[in-house]
Order: sequence, then C-alpha cells, then structure tokens
Amino acid sequence: MFAGKITRSVCRWLLAALACGLAACAGRAAVAPSPEAAPSPAPAFEKPPATPADRTEPTFWLNQGAQTAATEDMRRLAGELVPPGPRDVNGLKSIYTWMKTHLHATAAGGANIGAVTAADIYHSRQATGCHDWGLLFASLAREAGYPVRMLDTFSVDWLRRGGTSRVGHVFLEIYLDPVGWKLIDSTHGLFFPAYPGEAEFVTDGKIVYYVWRRGLDSWDMGITSKTALDARMDHMARMNSFPPPAELDQRWFHAREPLAPGLRRRVPAAAAAAAPSPAARP
Repeated sequence: MFAGKITRSVCRWLLAALACGLAACAGRAAVAPSPEAAPSPAPAFEKPPATPADRTEPTFWLNQGAQTAATEDMRRLAGELVPPGPRDVNGLKSIYTWMKTHLHATAAGGANIGAVTAADIYHSRQATGCHDWGLLFASLAREAGYPVRMLDTFSVDWLRRGGTSRVGHVFLEIYLDPVGWKLIDSTHGLFFPAYPGEAEFVTDGKIVYYVWRRGLDSWDMGITSKTALDARMDHMARMNSFPPPAELDQRWFHAREPLAPGLRRRVPAAAAAAAPSPAARP
C-alpha cells in the first residue's frame, strides 16, 4: 500500500511538471514574431531622396529632371558638341549653335508649357517659346557635364501693373568652374559674364525680371501647364510690392555676349517637319 501511494505521488509530480513545461512553451510561441511579421531585408543600395540641402551643391544640378531626361541620341550629341576638356563658355556656344541651326521656332501661345519634354523638342525639331529652348539647352548641357538651374521669371513692370497680358521669361544659370554660376538666355543666345550668381532680378538686356523659382525643369517648379503658370503669375502680381525696374538696374545687366554672333539661320518649317520620327532614328 505504501508503495502504491509513492507511485501515485510520483505520477502526479510528473504530470504537473509536464503541464508547466507545455505552458512555458506556449508562452514563448505567443510572443515570438511570425515569419510573416518579420521585416524584409533592406536593398543592398538605394539612392537617398533629394533634399533641399542637396540643391546647394553644384553637382546636384547635373541631375536631369523628369522633363529634361535625355535619350541615348541626345547624350551622344552632347558628347559630340562638347568634347573632353574644360567646361567653359565655348561648350555652351556649341550647344546653342546646334540648337539655333537645327530647331524651327514656332508660336503656340504657351500651349506647350508643361506639356512637352526635352526629348519631344529634340525629336520634333520644334521650339515654341522660352520654356522649350530652356528645357533642351538644360538637358544637353547637363549631359555635357555642366550643372544647370532653370529659372522661371516674371517681368517686374508687369508685376507692378498686372493684367492679362502676362510677361515672363526662362533663363538658365550654368555653373562654370571655378568662376561660379553664370546667366544664360537660351532663347536669345546671350551670356552674362559679370553675373554675380543667384540674383533676385535678372534681365534679357531689355526687360528686368523677378526670379520666381529655380528648378531642374518646369515640372520640378510645379509648372505643368500654362494655366498653372498664369495662376502663379497672377498671385505674384497681387502682392504688388516690387520697385520700379529702373531702381533695379545693375552694372552686370549691360555686360552681355552673344553665344553665336552673327548666326541668324533657322531650319525652315518644311525641313523640320521632314525630320525622321524618334522610332526611325539610329
């Protein structure tokens, strides 16, 4: 009888121990994360997103925006126009000379603003205004190794009086090492060698403009259509806090050089229309 009591006691002890062990295992299973909940491994390399601080470095402006992205034939052309060597004003003259002799200037009343890319302009050989000239020049210059900022500007005189006859213009700031940022009017082919860099007001030699925004391209500045641009211009005009243009006149305004002196020729419209389509290009 005594032996039976011992056997029963041992069995109860073993059962209790087994129950505790099972409970402990269940607790650990409850807190352990499931395979599905485990975070996925980070990619081996991921380019960090652009930050405002990046834009203070000239090298940031070697990047193309979505609107100025170049095709392979555009990259090849940029390499032909600007051979290896110093990135000085001579390369910019080569780019402008090619554009002046290969693009047909047409008028579209601003319909192309925010609606076309640099590649569209290159393949169509059609430039309808300052945004088109600026986009293609910026794209080719970046591919050639020049940091480029696109400037959307509004006439100071128009900002003071307002109205529906809006006046604006696109300029480019191009970084020339070691002298710094210099101003280009890519539509009229003007280079401003005395430009102090990052000015608030600029000129094409005739009109003084307020620099509204700098960006990689129009889309980068939030300009996706003529309607969007008009809304921003009207908003600035309502502020009406700009001094008379005469008070903004600066010495560097009058020091300008043509990028292609004496060059007047444009490709005739018929020749531009006969240019092969992008699909037919080598």
